[in-house]
Amino acid sequence: MKRLVMIFQTDQGKTLRMTLPYPKDGLTAEAVSTAMNNIIASHVIKGSTGVPSAAVSAYIEDTTRTELF
Repeated sequence: MKRLVMIFQTDQGKTLRMTLPYPKDGLTAEAVSTAMNNIIASHVIKGSTGVPSAAVSAYIEDTTRTELF
């Protein structure tokens, strides 16, 4: 399963991790950076570590699950 992971610095000096499953193929760094900046500017997300105040990093994580029984 693929997931888009976005890491933010919060107003409390901590880290907030936002994970979105099944990201669109062909996402660019520019598109994700723009989305992260929109999230920061909108002030609509607040986690237990605070409100996102800066974009730190983003990556696509691809995991494979193998059923054993």
